[in-house]
Amino acid sequence: MDELQKPFHTEPSESGIATEILSVSQDISDRKRWEETTRSKGNELCVANAQLRLALSSAGMAAASRTEGAHPILSPELGKILELEDPNAPIEIETFLSRVHPDEREDTRQRIAEIKLDGRPIDDEIRLLLPAGRHKCLSVKGMTLSEPGSQVLRSHLIFQDITERCEGQRLLTRRTAELLEINERLERFSAVAAHDLRNPLNTILMAAELLSDTESREEIEEYAQSIRRGATRMAELIGDLLQFAKLDKADGVPKQSISLQDVLEVVTANLRGALAEADGRIECRDGLPTVSAHRFQLTQLLQNLVSNSLKFRAQRAPVVRIGLDERPGEWLISVADNGIGMDPS
Repeated sequence: MDELQKPFHTEPSESGIATEILSVSQDISDRKRWEETTRSKGNELCVANAQLRLALSSAGMAAASRTEGAHPILSPELGKILELEDPNAPIEIETFLSRVHPDEREDTRQRIAEIKLDGRPIDDEIRLLLPAGRHKCLSVKGMTLSEPGSQVLRSHLIFQDITERCEGQRLLTRRTAELLEINERLERFSAVAAHDLRNPLNTILMAAELLSDTESREEIEEYAQSIRRGATRMAELIGDLLQFAKLDKADGVPKQSISLQDVLEVVTANLRGALAEADGRIECRDGLPTVSAHRFQLTQLLQNLVSNSLKFRAQRAPVVRIGLDERPGEWLISVADNGIGMDPS
């Protein structure tokens, strides 16, 4: 039913009694409908705003807006992300900046001051430093739009707590680096295994070949002993290689007291075939000392140096000399040969 607005006006007579009544009627139906629509839309907006805040809060998100020429308006949900004492209190820019990591605070302040309301999307990540030294990672995304029917620009932002995602990425990066390290260790292990197992294997093959060409009991026993020594050495090398695989770990194999004489005997046994083939020999003083080292690494180092001396030899029979020089708290071990040497360039 249409509604009429009816203001009344009376005109009193000389006796004070009203003799005329003037009335004006106005149809306010449209205004009433507009008011009702406004109330309805306002209620819907309040419900939508409450739903939006609940959704943002549940997702660890917050909203903000900034009108051109004005300060940003930050939603209360941001207070929960920043873990403020009163998360529902109005948030000033300085309050927000106080939670930004000190290493990024001034840069963030500058970026806020220089936000360009030119329609370009906003995509940034900010580190937060909360009380008790805890860290959070905050994602900031948004874009700039023009107000309907207006040239005024408004920047709409969404903040999201992405701490778990950042921690997951850091964990993935660390795990990837660990896997790469393990792969490199396996490659080194394979290379060392192939190199160091070759010498005792060659000794076994050579002894087996000689064994098949003799009927002498003494020679048969000698070659059989060589095969047993080679097989024993291969078993020791496998154990050493397994220890080598642990050396790069934080809880790797500790150093131990090792006799250099024992190490030299192992190297000589491993290179027995190569020494015989090259007609070479190893010279070293008697009474070698005991040192603190990793047995496998020291054996591998000395064996590689002697092996290179036999491999890169001159026309004459190779002679490898192992020297020792005692110094305060340490021994200096040197390896020299009469081979072709190295190009000084």
